[in-house]
Amino acid sequence: MEIRPMPRGSAKHLTDPGIGKMSKAKKGKRVERFDAGAPGLALRITEKGVKSWSVYYRLDGKHQRLTLGTWPAIGVAVARDQARVIKSRAKAGVDPKKAREAEIAAAEAEVSDTFGAIAEQYIKIECLERVLQNGKVLPPKLKRGWEVERIIRRELMPHWQHRPIAELRKRDAIKLTEALVDAGTPAAAHRLHEVIRRIGRWATRQDKIDLNPFTEMDRPTPKVMRDRVLRPDEIVAVWRAWDTMGYPFGTLSKLLLATAQRLNEVAQMRWIEIDCDNALWIIPADRTKSDRESEVPLSSLVLEILAALPRFADNTFVFSNTSGRRPVAGFSRMKARTDTLILEAARGQVEEAGENPESVKPMPHWRTHDLRRTARTGLAELGIPQIVAERVLSHAERNAIVKTYDRHEYATEKRDALERWANRLREITEPPPENVVKLKAKR
Repeated sequence: MEIRPMPRGSAKHLTDPGIGKMSKAKKGKRVERFDAGAPGLALRITEKGVKSWSVYYRLDGKHQRLTLGTWPAIGVAVARDQARVIKSRAKAGVDPKKAREAEIAAAEAEVSDTFGAIAEQYIKIECLERVLQNGKVLPPKLKRGWEVERIIRRELMPHWQHRPIAELRKRDAIKLTEALVDAGTPAAAHRLHEVIRRIGRWATRQDKIDLNPFTEMDRPTPKVMRDRVLRPDEIVAVWRAWDTMGYPFGTLSKLLLATAQRLNEVAQMRWIEIDCDNALWIIPADRTKSDRESEVPLSSLVLEILAALPRFADNTFVFSNTSGRRPVAGFSRMKARTDTLILEAARGQVEEAGENPESVKPMPHWRTHDLRRTARTGLAELGIPQIVAERVLSHAERNAIVKTYDRHEYATEKRDALERWANRLREITEPPPENVVKLKAKR
């Protein structure tokens, strides 16, 4: 690749807030923004929006370029300091690339046997996007890599970061998982248990350790199947709260209940996946839990909700708080806000009746995933056959014979089921006036 010298007179003082507002390059292009705060320092932006630092310098009469890393992992101040060191080394006749490689090798040799170092490698390889030299971005190997990374950094790094991984034992892991059980979060304990076992298997395959100390770990507690289903009055309460919340979290929550799909599938919905003419939402295989493309018929209720949503210049994600550039995030806050609005509304009604509002208790505990179970239960109550209801939820067929021989897609049946569920939601959330009497249909 030809190394270009830094263009004169085109550098500007870069700032972290300013970089955050820079848009991605046009398709098939890459752009560079040079920093006036450090000669030779440049920010490269790809068509995917990946921003990385490079330093241009002259060594032995030839122009060279050295990549430092990505922004925002490396901020402007740190990038400038590194650029100055590289330029001074080149001026002294020292090859900055070889010097940098030696520093990295020495640092890795010093801490390569610690859990923290191995966990960082695991995160980089399994959990994060990878940027190739040609600028192409490969998706993470793990679909929920962001969640695995969060668990590692929040639950494991504070305790094990500086410990040699070969010294860790099963009792160390049990101590951490049992602490979560004692704190009343057994589901979090199960997730931590699985992440620990994954890292142990990976480290063994990578020859980081001879034996995986976590192989024979039992589950923290027997896994309890949740059975929470929202009652009609509770559906009314959450729906009204979502009306108050509005876009993006309120409308996102409505679609979770109306479509019966998973949280991440709805939250990362893209406009390009929606075929309004055929009332169909096609979720690509790389976004589904089953690794299979999923077709979700859109009911009239869902189409009404989608039609009222805002469109941004970066018309990528349906639900976004970054003007369409990235999907919406902050689901714990979404749930907490819903609970707060439900409680405030209930207390307001009690206060209007002249009673003590403090006597009102919060709605019994529920989770966002319970909306999916509520929809599935609603389909059963409407008389939808089990095989159709399971296809609506995109559940994989467990019966080997049915899976092998039943190749029917149930598209028409799924559309009818979701439309009937939408009508049921309308009946619950928009009941007719009390003076309107429903006539019984003729037999």
